[in-house]
Amino acid sequence: MPNYKVDMAEVLAFKEDIKALRATLHEQLADVKGAIDQIKQMDSFQGQAADDAKAYFEVMHRILLTAFQGVFSELEGNITKHVRDFQEEIDADPHAVIETGYIEDEKEMIEDRHDALKQLADK
Repeated sequence: MPNYKVDMAEVLAFKEDIKALRATLHEQLADVKGAIDQIKQMDSFQGQAADDAKAYFEVMHRILLTAFQGVFSELEGNITKHVRDFQEEIDADPHAVIETGYIEDEKEMIEDRHDALKQLADK
């Protein structure tokens, strides 16, 4: 397998892109939640079908929107943590070069630990 290299500056730019994307997505999802609230509060939308639709919007859409917000916040947090850990423990230079060999070694270590924990959990 070739040993690809990634410039840390690209990783930092990616991190900032994810941060901006998460903020934009959070705002847009908040707007959708607001629209759901407006539908739920419509006095002209009444009856059993309206009540069912309002409940559907509340249960399905609001839960999914909240989950998406959580996933993107978690993604941003994970990327930030990995970048911070790399800069603190390996190389603080923003122009450092990350080799895939390092990443593959880390991945293998994580998979080994996961397998060991899974075996313990299965007992």
